[in-house]
Amino acid sequence: MISNVSPYMDDAMLYLKCLISLSKADGKIHAKEKTYIEMQADLYSIDINELWDADFVANSNQLLQLTRLAKISIIRDLLVLSYIDGEFHLKEEQEINEIAEKMGLEHSKVQLIKDWLKKYVNVLEESYEIFK
Repeated sequence: MISNVSPYMDDAMLYLKCLISLSKADGKIHAKEKTYIEMQADLYSIDINELWDADFVANSNQLLQLTRLAKISIIRDLLVLSYIDGEFHLKEEQEINEIAEKMGLEHSKVQLIKDWLKKYVNVLEESYEIFK
């Protein structure tokens, strides 16, 4: 049950809440988005069933307290999630930018992560072509 999560899992819960919030940004939770989030929750052994219906507004104090690595990792995964349905919706971009701002991350850092992910996807696609 979510209310019994131990304190060391607070960052993981915050991470999952950010993912769920983003998945709702365009008004529809796509099956691939839900699967991705559930896989992430399984990595932390967290049952997130209660979180799907909850409204979440990112708390600046919690987000600011994350390590820089955690902040960048969350933004990276939010970007991955935003592209997973094949469409990067404007509302998803706004949600990511809002969360990054509350984390104290510069817009230029978000753009660097976005550019890096695009390059990474291209490399994966190229390797697929090579090895198929």
